[in-house]
Amino acid sequence: MSARRTRRANRARSRFDTSRYFTGAVDQRRVLVVDDDRDLCDLLSDFLAEEGYEVTRAYGGQEAIDAARYSTPDAVLLDLLMPDLSGVAVGRRCAMRPARATCRS
Repeated sequence: MSARRTRRANRARSRFDTSRYFTGAVDQRRVLVVDDDRDLCDLLSDFLAEEGYEVTRAYGGQEAIDAARYSTPDAVLLDLLMPDLSGVAVGRRCAMRPARATCRS
């Protein structure tokens, strides 16, 4: 493999290396997955769990706010169009901080 291809492959690999986003130990990589479509939420959760993440699922807006309060996720995958409370409203209520997520009611 040429040096150019090697550099390109290393750059591509580093784009998908999530360890640089998480400063804590591996067991602290928590993701909150929020979607009203249960099948899609479960699919995303299963994929992330296979990759080594601790996953919390929420199937609605209010449930997501409650889950973010108690599980303090490092990242949130949030559906924007939900029937009970939109993802935009959930995002506005949840102020994300680097070390922990806090939500306002």
